Amino acid sequence: MTKYILHGGATSADSVHNDNFFKEMIKDLDSPANVLLIYFATVEDRWDSLLEDDKSKFAKANQENKDLVFSVAAKETDKLIEQISEADLVYMRGDKHTGVLVEKMLKVRNLTELFDGKIVGGSSAGAYAISKYFHSDSMGGIFEGLGLLPIKCTAHYSKEKDPQVENLKNFKEELKVCAIPETEFIVIEK
Repeated sequence: MTKYILHGGATSADSVHNDNFFKEMIKDLDSPANVLLIYFATVEDRWDSLLEDDKSKFAKANQENKDLVFSVAAKETDKLIEQISEADLVYMRGDKHTGVLVEKMLKVRNLTELFDGKIVGGSSAGAYAISKYFHSDSMGGIFEGLGLLPIKCTAHYSKEKDPQVENLKNFKEELKVCAIPETEFIVIEK
């Protein structure tokens, strides 16, 4: 069984919800655990600062002092597949380049099988990538994700986005719609 944790965005914000998101991602891990951080939704010159930010968030959440071994996803597909195979936790962090993330992950054959039995976290663009369909403000519409979960997703949710949620609900086939507010998250096991 794979545990998917979808986050509504703004993981850098100081929030009890964000603290709980990072705790949720590591609570079922054995120690040591390999943590793969995927930053394809962000421009590469920000990856080092994201790594430091995420290490800090995981350290704060790591109350059991588990040995977490971090790696950043390689751009080369063969190496990425190897990294996913070795990971216990895969975390796809969001940003404005959702299409780049989805495109890169589509190159990974048998992704569902590679994720089997792992914990997979996705924030904003990462949650979109996991979904069958998603609504993105930055991309300006409804798009197809990787389809790892049979859901429709929108992150950064607030009541003002109800029209977009309704459009997402009515898009193509009938699937569960997950409208996730910033800093909050949902867990789906499959």
